[in-house]
Amino acid sequence: MKASFALLGSCALLFLSTVANATVDVVQKYAIPQQHSSSDATDEGPNVCLKPSSFDSEVGMPFFNMMIAVFQPSFQLSVGSTTYGPVNGALTAKNVPNLAKAYYDANLLSSKSIRFGWDAEEVFGEELVNGTLVKTYETSVELDMSYVTQQSGPSAEARQNVVNLAKLAIVSIMESSKLTVSRTPKIRILVKGLPKQDGLVGAKVPASPQSPYTPTSPLLTQFKKETLRPGCQSI
Repeated sequence: MKASFALLGSCALLFLSTVANATVDVVQKYAIPQQHSSSDATDEGPNVCLKPSSFDSEVGMPFFNMMIAVFQPSFQLSVGSTTYGPVNGALTAKNVPNLAKAYYDANLLSSKSIRFGWDAEEVFGEELVNGTLVKTYETSVELDMSYVTQQSGPSAEARQNVVNLAKLAIVSIMESSKLTVSRTPKIRILVKGLPKQDGLVGAKVPASPQSPYTPTSPLLTQFKKETLRPGCQSI
């Protein structure tokens, strides 16, 4: 059966968090790619880490809610001299927090105009793995990178950045899936609108993978190595 996807823009979904009379039942965790800011960071290799985040969610559609969250801003507090100004011990305006500078969006996937959607069909199954019965969760996801590709331009550097962004999106979806469903996730992630990948560094992102991504997929592991800093490639 041909999968039917509902493609949605990340900005268009903001209203879901403010639906009147919404009942919050659980705090749901997910993963975002965030710029690494440690003092030991270097210019060699990727300088991005997966970080845990969370949001208030209603019980009933955990994967649906997670997909929305992965592409939304995740604001974090940053405290420093630009936030409070010089501290002189006096109760003056200089000691009052500048909230405009106190919070920043840590999610590298937000505000990138990645369109996304998912198949309405979810399959809860079981399979034998090395003699052990494992519960699985299967569904399909579609990422549309067309707008990002168009806005980035045709240079090799621009194309590389778009492909790396797609890899980060795939990694974040899979890591978030582990936190979302109490089964082994098997997610088929289709990617459309990518630029030409010939001549770029790293593994190619398949438009339609031969098999679903799982937490132990070799290709997913390779994407992590190429886009994330060692030591923070999983939650």
